[in-house]
Amino acid sequence: MNVSSNDHLAATGVFPETGVSFGASDPVAGVTFRVTPKLSLYGSYGRGFETPTLNDLAYRSVNGITPGLNFGLRPARSNDYELGVKSEGTRFTFDASAFYIQTHDELAVLQNSGGRSVYQNIGETERRGAELSATAVLGAGFDARLAYTWIRAEVAQSYSTCITLPCVLQVVAVGSRLPAVPENSLYAALAWRPMQWGFSATLEAIGRAQIYANDLNTQAASSFWVSNLEAGLEQSRGAWSFHEFLRIDNLANTHYVDSVIVNESNMRYYEPDPGQTFLLMFRATYR
Repeated sequence: MNVSSNDHLAATGVFPETGVSFGASDPVAGVTFRVTPKLSLYGSYGRGFETPTLNDLAYRSVNGITPGLNFGLRPARSNDYELGVKSEGTRFTFDASAFYIQTHDELAVLQNSGGRSVYQNIGETERRGAELSATAVLGAGFDARLAYTWIRAEVAQSYSTCITLPCVLQVVAVGSRLPAVPENSLYAALAWRPMQWGFSATLEAIGRAQIYANDLNTQAASSFWVSNLEAGLEQSRGAWSFHEFLRIDNLANTHYVDSVIVNESNMRYYEPDPGQTFLLMFRATYR
């Protein structure tokens, strides 16, 4: 990946063209052991490589005194481990896994104010967790789906950051939770698709635990549950097929914090959900 910058506004050429290149070789290895025709055990290891985005590189200071892109940022590198078990059947499928991720030079917000986010590399972080997914065919056109994730994302090496303006460096201790990462999240759905009507409907439930809004873990957005509903109809008329689709998100019009602005210096951390939303779609296809 190559990123470069050239200041065409500086008539004197004070800021010449600059740039940076990122590259890596990331091996991945995995093994699967089939216990029975429908039950498997698996394990994998991989190296991770995450380059700074253009948003990460955009600013070197929140007040604009230091111009140019933040080419001092380094890519984050990680070691990823996973062990799991998978079962596949005609009416029931199941997948459970445990993982551990160790990251060096994690990309994190140093300071955030006035819409400008300055990023830095922090030392070492760790993510350990487990994932579970299952699908069951219940009969009479019904099937159920479940996905659950538990993740513990923590600081493994202390570092300094700014959470106020003007910047006053504060130490983030080992064991602090990484902001914007929920410890628990769950998705559940019940779908119904009767064969004879061309009709389908799905009722969803989504839950998320609280997420911290700053590195010091002094501010957090509360956990929430929301439910969604979608339904559709399909018809065929000769070479034409028609599809009508309706989706309602946030059935109960629950008010919750959807995302956070990490380390916002004026304590404007929270971005609300859009409330109840509707999507109506029609599609016609000719074959």
